[in-house]
Amino acid sequence: MLFVSIVSRRTKQVLQITFIGLLFIGLAFSSYIIEWFNLLLQDPELFTGRGTIWSAVVQAINENFWLGIGYGAVWSVGDDAYINQFVSNRLAWFLHVSHGHNGYLDTFLSIGIIGFFSTMWVLIIVPISKLLDFEDINKSEYFFCASFFMFFVFHNILETNILLGDSNRWLVFLIVYFICRSKLVKNN
Repeated sequence: MLFVSIVSRRTKQVLQITFIGLLFIGLAFSSYIIEWFNLLLQDPELFTGRGTIWSAVVQAINENFWLGIGYGAVWSVGDDAYINQFVSNRLAWFLHVSHGHNGYLDTFLSIGIIGFFSTMWVLIIVPISKLLDFEDINKSEYFFCASFFMFFVFHNILETNILLGDSNRWLVFLIVYFICRSKLVKNN
């Protein structure tokens, strides 16, 4: 992030174009990425049991692709929760799982692909692209916003914070999101 804050506007534009290019390359190879991810899911002990959880989530996503299951309708809703049918041997510990241990998969499962991309656009893609475009901002404010967003983006790979209403981390994210947004609006 230090590099991004001290480079010229032209270099920032090149970085943004590179980011978009990498996104398109990722989409082009998405079938290979999905195949790799499915191979990972075959190991039930992956990341301390997350493989079992993610496998069930991916199966549920396949059946509820467009609109999802519904916000708050996935986890901690009882023994007959919809997600439980996707665990092959009805593991006792799975009944007590309170989230999918992946914010992106949880969001996709809850609100479908339409809600997922809308949420990612508003909460991650736009703020990060704006971070790349900051011009006249205090460096400590910039690093605060940038480091927090990077933590949030990577933390949601193994934990769930996105749209998790009873999570302190989600509340902190929203507070920092609006602080950074106010700095962005003031400085542009």
